[in-house]
Amino acid sequence: MAGPTDRALTDYEKFVNTEALLACQRPTDQLVNSHELFFQVTHQVMELWMKVIAYELRVAIQEMERDDLPEATLRLHRVKEIERVLVDQMAVMETLAPADYHPIRMTLGHGSGQESPGFNEILRMAPEVAAMFDVRLAAAGLSLLDLHKERRVHQALFSLVQALMDADSWFQRFREAHYHLVKRVIGSEVRSLRGVPASRLDQTSREPLFPELWRVINEMTRLDWPAL
Repeated sequence: MAGPTDRALTDYEKFVNTEALLACQRPTDQLVNSHELFFQVTHQVMELWMKVIAYELRVAIQEMERDDLPEATLRLHRVKEIERVLVDQMAVMETLAPADYHPIRMTLGHGSGQESPGFNEILRMAPEVAAMFDVRLAAAGLSLLDLHKERRVHQALFSLVQALMDADSWFQRFREAHYHLVKRVIGSEVRSLRGVPASRLDQTSREPLFPELWRVINEMTRLDWPAL
């Protein structure tokens, strides 16, 4: 006869794999303080979301390769909305006081957010996304500047550009929100556990995933305002 702790799992629990998921946190009797569970779960959730972002980017590349621009655009819209969630999660993290974080920081050893596999996978994939977009531009016989000048003629391709820029913009906002969190909880002058000054995050938060998409806006503006 099954007891209360060895009951059959529901279909929901099987699909979501809740047993494994909820066992990924440190046991509550081993937490360094009452804020550690919140800190660990928040970062685990972020890693899961970034795993989805990387997957969606791979699918978007495949859709662009098939010249299915509307589907690629939809995938990038999803990426943007996930990034919006990540920015909101940074606001939740700001409920952590510096004095409550410092004991948790000591348990990280030399761990650092710079080691995030999800974050680094997104950075790694960005050039691949840009390269496939360039393939579609070349196939249409266009430069980025041409596309902006003739956006009504090439609406699907222009919508894809806007979706790429949206995803890039929200990724930069996420990085900026992370920097402001670090300033609030650790300080801007302290070095990370990897020896990198926290102020370096301020510089990297302004580094776009797709720099050419932003550079061409200057060219477009100078067509009408040459003196700028």
